[in-house]
Amino acid sequence: MDSDSSIAAQFLDEFAASVNAKDFAAHMALISEQVSIKGLPGFDAIGYEEWARQCKHEFDEGILDHVDYNGLVLREHDAGRIVFATVETVRASDASVNTMGLEMEIAREEDGHWRMIRQRLLDEEEIGSLQLAAD
Repeated sequence: MDSDSSIAAQFLDEFAASVNAKDFAAHMALISEQVSIKGLPGFDAIGYEEWARQCKHEFDEGILDHVDYNGLVLREHDAGRIVFATVETVRASDASVNTMGLEMEIAREEDGHWRMIRQRLLDEEEIGSLQLAAD
C-alpha cells in the first residue's frame, strides 16, 4: 500500500474509531471547517455547522451503534490532498443497517493535520465499480 493509501486508511480508522467511541471532539477534529457534504437526500450540500449539529445529536442520543469502512480505492492525490472511495456501513442502535458508497477528499491543513474537506455519496453504478475495484 503506498503512502497516500496508508494515510487514507489511517484516516478512515480514526474516523470510524471516533464515531464508535461517540467521541465528538475527536470526530470533529477530523472535519475541516470548510467541509462540503453532497448527495444527502433533501440537501444540496451541508457544511461544518450542520455536520457538527447532526453528529452531536446522534452521539448524545445513542443513535449510532457502529460504523465501519470496507475497501479503499484511491482516485486522486497530490502532496496535500487525497481523494478516495470506500463503502461505509452504519449500524444504528435500533439494529437497522445502512450501507453506502462514499467518495471522500481529505487535505493536510495548515496545522499539518489531515481533515475531510469533501464527502459525496456515490450512486449505484459508482458503488458497483467501487466494489469490483476494492476486491
